[in-house]
Amino acid sequence: MSWEVDYRTKHNCACASDGVVITKESDDWFRHREWTTIECNSCNEKYRILETGSHTNKGEYINRYYLFPKDVKLPKTERETISCFGSTKDEYIASIYPLEKLKIIQNISKDITNANKCDDFIFRDFVLEYKKLYKTQKMNDINKVLNDAINNYSLFETNYDVTKLARIKRQKQYSELMKQYAIKVK
Repeated sequence: MSWEVDYRTKHNCACASDGVVITKESDDWFRHREWTTIECNSCNEKYRILETGSHTNKGEYINRYYLFPKDVKLPKTERETISCFGSTKDEYIASIYPLEKLKIIQNISKDITNANKCDDFIFRDFVLEYKKLYKTQKMNDINKVLNDAINNYSLFETNYDVTKLARIKRQKQYSELMKQYAIKVK
Protein backbone atom coordinates (compact mmCIF):
# COMPACT_ATOMS: atom_id res chain seq x y z
CA MET A 1 0.00 0.00 0.00
CA SER A 2 3.01 2.29 -0.22
CA TRP A 3 4.13 4.56 -3.02
CA GLU A 4 6.41 3.01 -5.61
CA VAL A 5 8.68 4.92 -7.98
CA ASP A 6 7.51 4.37 -11.57
CA TYR A 7 10.36 6.33 -13.07
CA ARG A 8 13.05 8.92 -12.38
CA THR A 9 14.34 10.86 -15.35
CA LYS A 10 17.24 13.28 -15.42
CA HIS A 11 17.12 16.38 -17.59
CA ASN A 12 19.52 19.18 -18.45
CA CYS A 13 19.49 22.19 -16.18
CA ALA A 14 20.64 25.72 -17.07
CA CYS A 15 24.33 24.77 -16.85
CA ALA A 16 23.80 21.72 -19.12
CA SER A 17 24.35 19.02 -16.50
CA ASP A 18 21.70 16.41 -15.62
CA GLY A 19 20.63 18.53 -12.67
CA VAL A 20 16.82 18.37 -12.98
CA VAL A 21 15.14 15.15 -11.86
CA ILE A 22 11.48 14.29 -12.50
CA THR A 23 10.10 11.51 -10.29
CA LYS A 24 6.76 9.81 -10.81
CA GLU A 25 5.20 7.44 -8.28
CA SER A 26 2.00 5.43 -8.02
CA ASP A 27 0.31 3.29 -5.40
CA ASP A 28 -2.04 0.31 -5.30
CA TRP A 29 -5.11 2.58 -5.51
CA PHE A 30 -4.05 3.93 -8.93
CA ARG A 31 -3.12 7.31 -7.52
CA HIS A 32 -0.20 9.08 -9.14
CA ARG A 33 2.07 11.89 -8.08
CA GLU A 34 4.91 13.57 -9.86
CA TRP A 35 7.44 16.13 -8.73
CA THR A 36 10.59 17.80 -9.90
CA THR A 37 13.77 18.62 -8.03
CA ILE A 38 16.90 20.58 -8.92
CA GLU A 39 19.91 18.56 -7.85
CA CYS A 40 22.51 20.86 -9.44
CA ASN A 41 23.74 23.11 -6.61
CA SER A 42 24.52 26.17 -8.76
CA CYS A 43 21.13 26.03 -10.53
CA ASN A 44 19.31 25.34 -7.27
CA GLU A 45 20.66 28.63 -5.88
CA LYS A 46 19.45 30.65 -8.89
CA TYR A 47 16.31 28.90 -10.15
CA ARG A 48 13.04 27.41 -9.05
CA ILE A 49 10.82 24.94 -10.89
CA LEU A 50 7.64 26.20 -12.53
CA GLU A 51 5.09 23.60 -13.53
CA THR A 52 2.49 24.28 -16.17
CA GLY A 53 0.28 21.89 -18.02
CA SER A 54 -2.50 21.44 -20.49
CA HIS A 55 -4.88 18.83 -21.78
CA THR A 56 -4.31 17.17 -25.14
CA ASN A 57 -7.03 16.44 -27.69
CA LYS A 58 -7.22 12.94 -26.21
CA GLY A 59 -7.92 14.29 -22.73
CA GLU A 60 -4.48 13.51 -21.31
CA TYR A 61 -2.82 16.03 -19.03
CA ILE A 62 0.72 16.97 -20.03
CA ASN A 63 3.06 18.56 -17.46
CA ARG A 64 5.66 21.06 -18.61
CA TYR A 65 8.52 22.12 -16.39
CA TYR A 66 10.60 25.28 -16.55
CA LEU A 67 13.55 26.68 -14.64
CA PHE A 68 12.71 30.22 -13.63
CA PRO A 69 14.90 32.73 -11.74
CA LYS A 70 14.10 32.91 -8.03
CA ASP A 71 14.49 36.69 -7.98
CA VAL A 72 11.86 37.35 -10.69
CA LYS A 73 8.28 37.51 -9.43
CA LEU A 74 5.47 36.32 -11.66
CA PRO A 75 2.05 37.99 -11.43
CA LYS A 76 -0.98 35.90 -10.46
CA THR A 77 -3.08 34.97 -13.45
CA GLU A 78 -6.29 34.16 -11.59
CA ARG A 79 -9.12 36.67 -11.47
CA GLU A 80 -9.55 38.39 -8.12
CA THR A 81 -12.68 37.46 -6.28
CA ILE A 82 -14.33 38.82 -3.21
CA SER A 83 -16.08 36.87 -0.52
CA CYS A 84 -19.86 36.67 -0.63
CA PHE A 85 -19.81 37.09 3.16
CA GLY A 86 -17.76 40.29 3.24
CA SER A 87 -19.80 42.19 0.69
CA THR A 88 -23.37 43.12 -0.16
CA LYS A 89 -25.35 40.80 -2.39
CA ASP A 90 -25.33 43.20 -5.34
CA GLU A 91 -21.59 43.80 -5.02
CA TYR A 92 -20.84 40.10 -4.96
CA ILE A 93 -23.14 39.34 -7.90
CA ALA A 94 -21.43 42.16 -9.86
CA SER A 95 -18.06 40.58 -9.09
CA ILE A 96 -18.93 37.18 -10.57
CA TYR A 97 -21.01 38.19 -13.62
CA PRO A 98 -20.25 40.52 -16.54
CA LEU A 99 -22.62 43.47 -16.88
CA GLU A 100 -24.03 42.27 -20.20
CA LYS A 101 -24.91 38.89 -18.73
CA LEU A 102 -26.62 40.54 -15.76
CA LYS A 103 -28.71 42.61 -18.17
CA ILE A 104 -29.73 39.45 -20.05
CA ILE A 105 -30.67 37.73 -16.79
CA GLN A 106 -32.63 40.79 -15.68
CA ASN A 107 -34.49 40.90 -18.99
CA ILE A 108 -35.45 37.23 -18.63
CA SER A 109 -36.47 37.64 -14.99
CA LYS A 110 -39.03 40.39 -15.68
CA ASP A 111 -41.67 37.89 -16.84
CA ILE A 112 -40.95 35.17 -14.31
CA THR A 113 -42.98 34.71 -11.16
CA ASN A 114 -41.53 31.34 -10.09
CA ALA A 115 -37.78 30.77 -10.42
CA ASN A 116 -38.27 27.00 -10.67
CA LYS A 117 -40.47 27.25 -13.75
CA CYS A 118 -38.05 28.98 -16.09
CA ASP A 119 -36.57 26.96 -18.96
CA ASP A 120 -33.83 29.44 -19.85
CA PHE A 121 -30.43 27.95 -19.02
CA ILE A 122 -28.71 31.28 -18.32
CA PHE A 123 -31.39 32.23 -15.81
CA ARG A 124 -31.51 28.74 -14.24
CA ASP A 125 -27.73 28.80 -13.69
CA PHE A 126 -27.99 32.23 -12.09
CA VAL A 127 -30.83 31.12 -9.79
CA LEU A 128 -28.94 27.97 -8.76
CA GLU A 129 -25.85 30.03 -7.90
CA TYR A 130 -27.99 32.61 -6.07
CA LYS A 131 -29.79 29.92 -4.09
CA LYS A 132 -26.49 28.26 -3.18
CA LEU A 133 -25.12 31.58 -1.90
CA TYR A 134 -28.14 33.12 -0.21
CA LYS A 135 -30.43 30.13 0.53
CA THR A 136 -33.38 31.71 -1.27
CA GLN A 137 -34.78 31.98 -4.77
CA LYS A 138 -37.59 34.45 -4.17
CA MET A 139 -38.11 36.47 -7.33
CA ASN A 140 -38.59 39.76 -5.45
CA ASP A 141 -35.19 39.35 -3.78
CA ILE A 142 -33.50 38.23 -7.02
CA ASN A 143 -34.94 41.15 -9.01
CA LYS A 144 -33.93 43.70 -6.37
CA VAL A 145 -30.35 42.38 -6.25
CA LEU A 146 -30.17 42.30 -10.08
CA ASN A 147 -31.39 45.91 -10.30
CA ASP A 148 -28.94 47.08 -7.63
CA ALA A 149 -26.03 45.16 -9.18
CA ILE A 150 -26.69 46.65 -12.62
CA ASN A 151 -27.31 50.20 -11.37
CA ASN A 152 -24.21 50.22 -9.14
CA TYR A 153 -21.98 48.10 -11.39
CA SER A 154 -19.53 50.85 -12.33
CA LEU A 155 -19.19 51.87 -8.65
CA PHE A 156 -17.86 48.47 -7.60
CA GLU A 157 -14.07 48.28 -7.87
CA THR A 158 -14.27 44.50 -8.00
CA ASN A 159 -16.87 44.17 -10.74
CA TYR A 160 -16.29 41.32 -13.17
CA ASP A 161 -15.38 43.51 -16.14
CA VAL A 162 -12.73 45.48 -14.22
CA THR A 163 -11.13 42.38 -12.72
CA LYS A 164 -11.21 40.65 -16.12
CA LEU A 165 -9.23 43.51 -17.70
CA ALA A 166 -6.74 43.44 -14.83
CA ARG A 167 -6.37 39.67 -15.26
CA ILE A 168 -5.75 40.00 -19.00
CA LYS A 169 -3.04 42.58 -18.26
CA ARG A 170 -1.41 40.23 -15.72
CA GLN A 171 -1.61 37.30 -18.14
CA LYS A 172 0.17 39.35 -20.79
CA GLN A 173 2.82 40.32 -18.24
CA TYR A 174 3.16 36.66 -17.21
CA SER A 175 3.64 35.57 -20.85
CA GLU A 176 6.29 38.22 -21.45
CA LEU A 177 8.23 37.17 -18.34
CA MET A 178 8.00 33.50 -19.32
CA LYS A 179 9.37 34.28 -22.80
CA GLN A 180 12.17 36.36 -21.32
CA TYR A 181 13.32 34.16 -18.41
CA ALA A 182 11.91 30.61 -18.54
CA ILE A 183 14.21 27.74 -19.50
CA LYS A 184 12.26 24.67 -20.59
CA VAL A 185 13.27 21.41 -18.96
CA LYS A 186 13.65 18.88 -21.78
